[in-house]
Amino acid sequence: ISSVKIFNMKQSKASQNKKNMSQTFVNALLLSSIPYVLFLIGLTVLSLGFFRYVENESVLSLFLDDRGRAVSINTDLPNWNENLPSNTPGSVILTNPTKAPDDIEPMQSPEPVNTEPARLIVPFYYIGDEIGTLTIPSVNVEVKVFQGDREAEFRLGAGHYPGSYFPGQGNNILIAAHRTTYFKNLETLEVGDSIEFNTTYGIYNYIVEEIRIIDGNDNSVAGETDREQLTLYTCYPFNYFGNAPNRFVVIAGLEGNQDE
Repeated sequence: ISSVKIFNMKQSKASQNKKNMSQTFVNALLLSSIPYVLFLIGLTVLSLGFFRYVENESVLSLFLDDRGRAVSINTDLPNWNENLPSNTPGSVILTNPTKAPDDIEPMQSPEPVNTEPARLIVPFYYIGDEIGTLTIPSVNVEVKVFQGDREAEFRLGAGHYPGSYFPGQGNNILIAAHRTTYFKNLETLEVGDSIEFNTTYGIYNYIVEEIRIIDGNDNSVAGETDREQLTLYTCYPFNYFGNAPNRFVVIAGLEGNQDE
């Protein structure tokens, strides 16, 4: 009996030693792998940050023109009519044409009536100033618009290209935003949808007339137009990973002023 007990004790001790050795090996393996795990986590975070930076810092605005400077605003409206009719003070009015010329009495003319339409006053916007809010109910877009097309503006909302016009000036208005943030719903936009641009000096409504996919180097949509046109653009394809090669362009005409 004594021999059996001694044998069992030896077996139990050997088993315990083997278990301890296994546990020690596992602990050592886990400890030695911690630096590698941390390295892989850090590399993953840096990679995601890099790709996000590349995507957001891509040249979304194709129409780059002296970024970072304050731009003077042209408040002269196209087709402004300077020759509107007006009454002339001091004129003689005939109250009864049958009277003799000697009986004609000069009368005080009425105060002149100003028939000239009110001149549009567009505020001066420095780069980074808020211009207003762009709302597209059909695709659930409501975004603030800022003067400038730098990444600083795109982080806050949509950016107005400084080289383009403002609502009410009768020409091309260019607005951009990232496809992954504020303009991500433009993919479902359709011709005929309405767009409201509520600026700091008035509200302007537009109707979507055309949707284009253009090459990333094509800046033809940035040119001047012969009517008021709101042009929205963002990178395309919407689900592209990295710096997308094309641009998604929305062209909208001023409500009540669309081409027949």
